[in-house]
Amino acid sequence: MENIKNESSEKGKEKQYELVELKKYDSFTLKQYVKNGRFTVKFPEKIYGNFDCSSLNLERLEGCPKIVSGDFNCSYNKLTSLSGCPEIVEDAFKCECNNLTSLAGISKEIGGNFSCAGNNLTSLVGCPTVVKGSFSCAGNKLTSLEGCPEIVEDAFDCESNNLTSLVGIPKEIGGNFSCADNNLTSLVGCPTVVKGSFSCAGNKLTSLEGCPEIVEDAFDCEGNNLTSLVGIPREIGGSFSCSGNKLTSLVGCPTIVKGDFTCSSCYLNSLEGAPIKVGGSFGCCYNYLTSLEGAPKEVGGVFNCAFNTLTSLVGSPEVVVSDFICFFERGKYISVVGDYRGIRYYYKSLFSNNLTSLEGAPKKVGGDFDCICNGLTSLVGSPEVVGGNFSCAGNKLTSLSGSPKEIGGNFNCSSSNLTLLSSSTEKVGGDFNCSFNKLTSLSGSPKKVDGKFICVYNNLTSLVGSPEVVGGDFTCFKNTRQFTKDDLPENTVVKGNFLS
Repeated sequence: MENIKNESSEKGKEKQYELVELKKYDSFTLKQYVKNGRFTVKFPEKIYGNFDCSSLNLERLEGCPKIVSGDFNCSYNKLTSLSGCPEIVEDAFKCECNNLTSLAGISKEIGGNFSCAGNNLTSLVGCPTVVKGSFSCAGNKLTSLEGCPEIVEDAFDCESNNLTSLVGIPKEIGGNFSCADNNLTSLVGCPTVVKGSFSCAGNKLTSLEGCPEIVEDAFDCEGNNLTSLVGIPREIGGSFSCSGNKLTSLVGCPTIVKGDFTCSSCYLNSLEGAPIKVGGSFGCCYNYLTSLEGAPKEVGGVFNCAFNTLTSLVGSPEVVVSDFICFFERGKYISVVGDYRGIRYYYKSLFSNNLTSLEGAPKKVGGDFDCICNGLTSLVGSPEVVGGNFSCAGNKLTSLSGSPKEIGGNFNCSSSNLTLLSSSTEKVGGDFNCSFNKLTSLSGSPKKVDGKFICVYNNLTSLVGSPEVVGGDFTCFKNTRQFTKDDLPENTVVKGNFLS
């Protein structure tokens, strides 16, 4: 550090502050030069690098450099004015989380991102005309965007204000655009092109008329009062969510969605109008669906239709790359794909759907297939191949006829009305659980179980019919009699422990 001390002026004239040059200008090195909300020294007119005076309880910026070749950050102070800030900032300018009510006095030239988020601004008058990076005015008290930059080369964030109009915004945004959590009833004035993600979630929109014509990444219109999706772009480059609206139909929704698609927590009674193909997951939970007709033919991730009034899976996707979920466990919190604003729903009833048949289910599911806690009496219609776990627990099954031919993970058929295991899958890649049934025999068990075999709480009097190979523990306590390992058939090999 080099200090260059100027002689004090004559008595009665303004005091000349000591000039201080530092190797690095950050909150740690600058803290010693702050007293009573202002700098007690002045700094060189031009510095090379960043000038970070954030979190120093500053009330004034007098003494700051005139030119900063890097970033300028005066966030988390008590500033009510930007008077005294640098005239030129060659990279980012941040004045977040102060008490600013005006942008008067801001730098004439800013070369990177600009953020004035978290203040008390009611107007953007005085804002830079051109922002060569991202722009954020989120978390203020703005009712209008008049005075906002004419050109924003990257993202534009005006969420969490009191906006009632988007008039005045640039027609093209180079990155993401978010106007979420405002009081918007219309998207008139919206950018025509958004080269990143678009979010208008948490407003009072009843229509998407005026929304961008091109959105290259995700589109989020959750938590509005939408009754129609007419006006939305035909193709979405990322994920799409319209959850938490008043939609009764998906007519007008994008035909191509390359990411996740979620329409949960609406009033849908049909999936007609849904995209033919979804690149990611598809969530249609918490609706009034009685049929899956109209669902995408192919889903690249999870398919979740829990908490509807389905009695059949007719209309299900032909291909589901990951999990297929058509249940909801009693008393369990669950985070649904695309749930609005992190809200987790609590379901108190026993069933989410009332499936009596699996007819119409996909032939192949790459992940888990869960149909627990429905009214199934048969597994006819199950997928032929399940790459992950297969769970049909908590139904009214009397037979395993129709079970998948191949299960890569666990097979759980517990808590049903099974008296026999005949027609079970021959090989299970994980655990096999047939507990809490009415089994009197293990005849028909899978021939090979790579994981644990669990048959507790049944009416077994014999272990005849046990798998030939069990890769984990064999657990059979709480039956009609207590078993020992000697009760196992001679051809049964248990690689884990025998627990009785």
